[in-house]
Amino acid sequence: YLEEQVAQYTQKVVDQALLHRNSDVIHAHDWMAFPAATKVAEKLKKPFVAQVHSTEYDRIPSGNGSNFIQQTEYEGLQAATRVIAVSYYTKELLIAKYGVPRDKISVVHNGIVPVQLSTAQSPFATKRPVVTFMGRLTMQKGTEFFLQLAQRVLMQIPNALFILAGDGDLYHELLWRVADQQLTASVLFSGFVRDKQRELLLDRSDVFVMPSVSEPFGLVALEAAQRNTPVIVSKQSGVYEAMPSALVADFWDIDLMTQQVVQLLTDTQTHQTQVVAQQSEVSRATWSRAADQVRRVYRTAFLGK
Repeated sequence: YLEEQVAQYTQKVVDQALLHRNSDVIHAHDWMAFPAATKVAEKLKKPFVAQVHSTEYDRIPSGNGSNFIQQTEYEGLQAATRVIAVSYYTKELLIAKYGVPRDKISVVHNGIVPVQLSTAQSPFATKRPVVTFMGRLTMQKGTEFFLQLAQRVLMQIPNALFILAGDGDLYHELLWRVADQQLTASVLFSGFVRDKQRELLLDRSDVFVMPSVSEPFGLVALEAAQRNTPVIVSKQSGVYEAMPSALVADFWDIDLMTQQVVQLLTDTQTHQTQVVAQQSEVSRATWSRAADQVRRVYRTAFLGK
C-alpha cells in the first residue's frame, strides 16, 4: 500500500514537472519525494539536490524499520547530484549506512524565527521546579530514559515536576510505567501542545531535556533555549553542533543527566550562565543563514563547482 501511494505521488509530480520545464535544480526533502525528484531530474536533465532531515535508522533505532523506505532513501541519495544533511551527525550516518561519498554531502543546520519574549510569570506550578520533555512519545525520542531520569532526580529534589508534552506510540506504556513506579504525583502527561500552550510551557520550564536515541537535529531544543530555558541534549543529536553551550550526555547516561538537572535546579549561577551562553548561539541560528548555505549548494550542483 505504501509503495502504491509513493508511485502515485511520483507520477503526479512528474506529470506536473513536465508542464513546467524552466527549473534549474530539482530539490527534494526526505525519502517520500526522492523517487519523483529522481525521475524529474532524469527527464529534464537537471541536477537533483536531496535534503535529509531524518532517516529510517533515526526513526526506528532498533533497526527493524521499513526495507522499502531504506531502499528508497538509498536509491535517492545515490541518484542525487548533491546531498544536504541537517547536521554533521546525520552526515556521518549517511556515509556509514548509505555509502554516500563524504564530499557529496553539505551540512545546513536548521534556523529559528526570532521571538519577543513575555516578562509575565506563569501561574503554573509556581512552587515546583519543572523539567520538560517535548516531542513524540516514541523509542527514537528516548522517553523511557526521561522517566528513569525523573525517578533519579526525585530522590534528591522530591518536589520536582516532570512534564512529557507530546503524543505517540508509547503513550499508554509510559502511563502504566509511571503508575507502577508510583510517580503519578510527579510526572504529568500534557498531550500534544501547540502555539501558545507550547510557548507557555517552555517559558515555565526550569530545565529542558532531549534524551533522543537518534536525533538528526532537534529544533525544539533551540526553541527552548530561545525562551531562556537551559537545555540538556543527548550526544546522539545534531542540535548540539549549533548550540555547543547546551549540556550534553549519552542518552543512556542517567547518572550524568541526573547531576546536570540537579545542578541546574539548585545552582542559580550555573542556570543563568547557561541561559546567557545559549542565547548568544541561538541568535546566530537564522533561516537566512541556512538559505545562503542552500544557495551555495545549488550553485555547486548547477555549475559543478
